[in-house]
Amino acid sequence: MKKGRLCSFLVRTGLVTAGLVVILGVIYLVLPKGPRETMPFDDPHLHGRTPVSSEQFMAATGTP
Repeated sequence: MKKGRLCSFLVRTGLVTAGLVVILGVIYLVLPKGPRETMPFDDPHLHGRTPVSSEQFMAATGTP
């Protein structure tokens, strides 16, 4: 009797794990890859700023 419960538990755990792997794989394939497009910046205060470049992402926050 206990062997059947253990087998059932292992089968359910395996199915849940396989389902999670499939879902995460689909999400990984759907998400965009590569660098994002650059966005133009219209400075309302008309201050000149030097351009910044990076190999990753940059966040510009705050007030001038």
